[in-house]
Amino acid sequence: MTKASYSGDAYWAVVNKVYQEMGGTFKHHKKSSIDPSDVERLKEIQESIYELLDEALNTIRMAGSRTTYERSRAYWFAHAQSAITHEGEFVNTYDYTLTDAIKELEQEMGPEEEPEEGAETPTPVG
Repeated sequence: MTKASYSGDAYWAVVNKVYQEMGGTFKHHKKSSIDPSDVERLKEIQESIYELLDEALNTIRMAGSRTTYERSRAYWFAHAQSAITHEGEFVNTYDYTLTDAIKELEQEMGPEEEPEEGAETPTPVG
């Protein structure tokens, strides 16, 4: 079995099945509801990763040779950036990125609940 034979969820379904047949189990830790602050924190982390990647590549550009910079940009920088999102200047070969995970969590959250019209809004005490 190779990953190329399967894609996305089908691949992981096969991996899960083989693992279970070998006697293993996956533990799923699913929260009953998704906290919007968790999604916002993931977005902040994603932005920090971008900033740090840019800083690292810029440091190499300023301190190293052009060859080192170009090799870094074409290899580890491109791979790291592609693992985060499907967007950007590099071809993305990843089936699932950090952006995908964030979008999935947002879909699982559903629309933000707004208070019904006429309902009392609690006032903070203190």
